Amino acid sequence: MSQILDVYLRDTKAGELVPDDDDALAFAYASDYLASKDAQAISASMLLQEESYTDRVAQAYFAGLLPDEGARRLQR
Repeated sequence: MSQILDVYLRDTKAGELVPDDDDALAFAYASDYLASKDAQAISASMLLQEESYTDRVAQAYFAGLLPDEGARRLQR
């Protein structure tokens, strides 16, 4: 069962991070977010677009937001 993670920029839902069956990640901006005049890219590597970003781009960005593996284990 995949779990979709909502991604927020400040207080606004910007998109969703979705794992597939092989644990690859995809990120897609929400259509209502893209339609907003205040929409901003969450990263310089993930500019505003309708198409999903693949695992290669999404994994690099979102993994950089998390603590290292050892610190993540201690937080459980």
